[in-house]
Amino acid sequence: MIEVFNLQNVICGLHEITMANRNIPAYTSDESRDKYIRSVIDHTKKVFSQFGFNIESNLMLIDNMSKTRQSGEQIAKEFERLFWQIEHELKSLQCYFVDRFAVATYNGLSLSDTVIDKFPTAYYHFIHSRKCYLLGEFAASMYHAMRADGEILPIVGKRLEIHGITTNINLRGNWGNVISQLKEKIASLSKSASRDSKLKKEKDELSSVLEHMFTIKEAWRNHIMHDLNEVADADALKTINSTKIL
Repeated sequence: MIEVFNLQNVICGLHEITMANRNIPAYTSDESRDKYIRSVIDHTKKVFSQFGFNIESNLMLIDNMSKTRQSGEQIAKEFERLFWQIEHELKSLQCYFVDRFAVATYNGLSLSDTVIDKFPTAYYHFIHSRKCYLLGEFAASMYHAMRADGEILPIVGKRLEIHGITTNINLRGNWGNVISQLKEKIASLSKSASRDSKLKKEKDELSSVLEHMFTIKEAWRNHIMHDLNEVADADALKTINSTKIL
C-alpha cells in the first residue's frame, strides 16, 4: 500500500519526542507537565498514525505514567523508547521522493467529505489515481480515474435525464450513450439559448459536462487501450480533474 506523507512532519514529530525526553524532567508543576505530555502524545498520533506503526502501547504507557505521577526521569525514558521504536519502524519503509510541485498538484486533487461518503468505490479509485499521478504512473492514474467514473456515471446520467444507463462500467453502452444524448440536448437548446438566458445557462452547463465526459472517454480509448506511447503528465492531470469535476 502506498501512503503519502510529508517528510518535514515526520522530522518535526521525531524532534518533538526528543525534546520531550529532555524537557519533562525539568517540569515542577504536575498540571503543566501533564498538559505538555498530552500534547506530545496527540501530535505523535497525528503524525505517525497513517503508517500503522506499533506505538499505541508506548503512548498508552506514557499517558498512564503521567496520570499516576511517575517521575519525570521515568517518563523521559519511555519517550526515548518511543523514539527508538518509531525509528525502527521507519527503517522498514520504502520511500519515494516526490518534488513539491507534484505534491502541490496532488493536494489540490482532493474531494469533499460528502463525495467520499456518497461514492466510496469512486473515492477509492480516485485516491489511487492521485497516488499514481504523484509517482509519475500516468497511464495507471488514468485507469483509476476511469474506474472512479464508473460509479458516478449512472448518477450523472439520471440527473441529466439520460436514458439507457446501466450500473456496469461499460464504455460502449454507457459513455457513448450519454455523450450522444448530451449532444442532442445541447443541439436542441442551441436553437433557443440565444434568446433565453435560462436556456443558455442550461446549455453551457451541459456543454461543460460533455467536455469532461469526452475527455474521460478519449483518455480511455486513446491513452489506455490503444496508445503504446508514454502518457503525458498534462493528459493524466486533465483526466483526473474531469473526474473530480463530474
